[in-house]
Amino acid sequence: MLDYKGLRIYNTTLMDELSAIDLSYELNLDMDDSIQYHVATILKADGIVSFDRHFDGLKILRLEPSQLI
Repeated sequence: MLDYKGLRIYNTTLMDELSAIDLSYELNLDMDDSIQYHVATILKADGIVSFDRHFDGLKILRLEPSQLI
């Protein structure tokens, strides 16, 4: 996977995961989604590429993979 252009690996800290727990309650996201959303906010991502509609209506735009092709 490291050969993918633009791919970066972000190792979460304990503080990241605690913040994600707060987000999961605040935004009604499961833990996986809240970690992804939290990291996207830290990295100031323009969007989250996902089929998951749980990201709709949040401050970071959700893009479907087909929108990037």
